[in-house]
Amino acid sequence: EEHEKKSSEPAASTVNYTDWALGEIKDLNVNVVPKMFERLPKLITSGISFERAIDNYINIHQEIFGKQSSYISYLTNKIQKKSPIRGFPGRPSKENLERLNCSFLEFLEHENLRSLIPFFVYSQSVQGYGILDKIPAFYGLFWNTPELMRTAADILRLSRDDPNVIVLTKGYQHLWEQMIAKDKLNVIYNCEVTKLDRHLQDKHKKVEIWYTQRAGDGDDKNCGPLSLDDQDGKDDEKAQETSKIEVDILFLACGCRNALNSFWTDATEQEREVFGAINPHTLCATLFEFDANPELETHQTVVDIWPNICWKGNGMVYAHRNSAKCLMGHDEYNRLVKEGKLKRDRGVSYQFLNRPPNMDEDSKNLEHQLMECLEVWGEKNVKVVQQECWDYMPMWEQAEIQKAYPWIVKDEMQGKNKNTF
Repeated sequence: EEHEKKSSEPAASTVNYTDWALGEIKDLNVNVVPKMFERLPKLITSGISFERAIDNYINIHQEIFGKQSSYISYLTNKIQKKSPIRGFPGRPSKENLERLNCSFLEFLEHENLRSLIPFFVYSQSVQGYGILDKIPAFYGLFWNTPELMRTAADILRLSRDDPNVIVLTKGYQHLWEQMIAKDKLNVIYNCEVTKLDRHLQDKHKKVEIWYTQRAGDGDDKNCGPLSLDDQDGKDDEKAQETSKIEVDILFLACGCRNALNSFWTDATEQEREVFGAINPHTLCATLFEFDANPELETHQTVVDIWPNICWKGNGMVYAHRNSAKCLMGHDEYNRLVKEGKLKRDRGVSYQFLNRPPNMDEDSKNLEHQLMECLEVWGEKNVKVVQQECWDYMPMWEQAEIQKAYPWIVKDEMQGKNKNTF
């Protein structure tokens, strides 16, 4: 109710994330600082509360899932510039599993970790990984590992003004393309998998996969995927080709629920029970063009985030990114606009629905909401370039977590039937 009320209030002036988070901690009236610090200004005690809560969080995380790394190993990896090897959370005891039988927000409140709520709004909800009072506690703990929390609590990093986030100048797609080229991977594009037979009764027989694609599309990574609309009009001229491949093992990297509803034709009873219980959320990312205007309130930063809107999960725009300003820097961006060399700009907006997607309706409804938001922001001559709606961050409900489904998949089902998940 508090966040519902805040999201309806007029937008405040731009504030950086750290100041917002410390201010939110102050408003929570969380008193977890030693008495010697209680006379310090509230924003300072908010920072101390945050640091202490991180220590407590790490200890609680390791109580429940086991200790996979230590602070010493974290520092050693950092000095050696190595990434920590993070395994799947250990299977909790019956008592600790019951400790997780609540939402992530309730867990934070029960464990006296309310100082971390503003941080988790960013690390969990803004990323599209679920709203704190809606997702099971397991998913909040699963994503926010001790390693991540130690990074957030790294005072030396903050004093050096090291970045929280890095971006790839050529984007992730360029990274995937280089991996494919270097390892000479044979990627088949724009196909629709129609049938799967793992020959579960014959362990020596290879897995067979059937798929269809339009003639000539297999090597064109820029050609859009098959859809029902493509079967009308001029695309009728392209005949559908059916092919079959044989493989030793199947890596199922798509949403298992979607696979069950389409090509996963030989799923076992256990697989249908476990993966049929997963439900995704809806995340929509839209690339749009607009007239460059650095004077607008929403153009003052590289990324704009509205945490209270994010908390609602109702499809309103909760974040906006300006990649050009990120790569150029503010000064260069403003100079190009001032000199008239940059008249049109592009942004990416993010919208989240706290439910599975309805592809027939969500795209147009979310675009309508986006255009309304952009009009309120004062954007001029807006043109939508591309929109993508995903079934995003699939999750089990609380009842399935209590049945230990995540660990059943890891310990009992992984690699069992000639495939991994």
